[in-house]
Amino acid sequence: MKIVYNGLFLTRPHTGMGQYTAHLFAELPKALPKAEHIVVAPSRVADHPKDMTVEVLKPAHYGMGEGLALDRWESHDLSQRAEALGADVILTPYPTPPADSDIPVVMAVHDMLPWQIPAYRRSLRSRLKLRRILEGIRQAERILTVSKFSRDSIARIATVDPKLITVTYDGVGPEYRTRPKPAAIAKVRRRYQLRRPSVLYLGGYDYRKNVRRLIAAFAESGLGESHDLVLAGAVTAPPGALYDDYRQLPELLKAAGIGGQTKRLGFVPEADKPAVLAGSAAFVYPSVAEGFGIPILEALGLGVPVAAGRIPSTRELFPGAVTLFDPANPANLAAALKRSVSATSRTRTAKGRALAKRYTWPAVAKRTAVVLRALTKT
Repeated sequence: MKIVYNGLFLTRPHTGMGQYTAHLFAELPKALPKAEHIVVAPSRVADHPKDMTVEVLKPAHYGMGEGLALDRWESHDLSQRAEALGADVILTPYPTPPADSDIPVVMAVHDMLPWQIPAYRRSLRSRLKLRRILEGIRQAERILTVSKFSRDSIARIATVDPKLITVTYDGVGPEYRTRPKPAAIAKVRRRYQLRRPSVLYLGGYDYRKNVRRLIAAFAESGLGESHDLVLAGAVTAPPGALYDDYRQLPELLKAAGIGGQTKRLGFVPEADKPAVLAGSAAFVYPSVAEGFGIPILEALGLGVPVAAGRIPSTRELFPGAVTLFDPANPANLAAALKRSVSATSRTRTAKGRALAKRYTWPAVAKRTAVVLRALTKT
């Protein structure tokens, strides 16, 4: 079996999709040791996936602008290179426009949130792009996804036969299943000047991440008397209302009266994340919509109490392991924050650690390998 992989997000390693791609690609050669694995990327890849060949194939039409050039690269340049290489299958770890090729495509679709939340379709450009991607999802021979909620959403919105969709889930690495030593946690907390107990948020800042309500809820909870709210994660926010929460953070914190009780860490390197998480009194994830929610799983694996929005994916994936709240209700969120920093339920913490042991990248790769073997009959 010869598999050609779309390696675009290996060139964007600090994104969520980049991390998914890197972890999956690292494990697939182990799950399919007899296959030939060829990654094709539009530019140089800094971290070469082990046991994979990496080719740089620059977009052929950069004159039309980066966005359109990469669209063309995904739909034409990559598939034509796969044909020239004699590929049996193309695997793309995220949704793309339809491939101009007869080679079967296996596509990972993490969620259908851009089609479910109107805020992501405000501009004509975004609507046209999403229409193209929807065509690509419908064209894929097989689809991989991260939860039953996402599977059902794909089947309904893209009108895809559920039998063609396999739930492979997401995973976390071993660094999120063993707590760092106290000295390592203390060292990282000193580096980030985290002196008081902290309630941590680590993630994006677009509309659905709901950071605005988190700020209001933390102020209402009164936890600022004893705890800091720590906001981690960096965004290069494009223009438009979708990232207003990020651009307006200083004003939001000032209006809530918690500017002095809030720490903004910005980007946190992967090497520091386990210690930052493990050193927190609680982790909060107020998102109104997710396909999975890897940061929740990372915190659970380290034994950190988690408060998360009561949405379909969290109810499905983390039953009994997190404190749930209505993400549209700041008062309900505030109450959940106070419960999370109180005495930790040993049962809840144990369930979280057990989940982290179940959701691993080798397990994701093995489920993906089953789909690839069935498709190529090898």
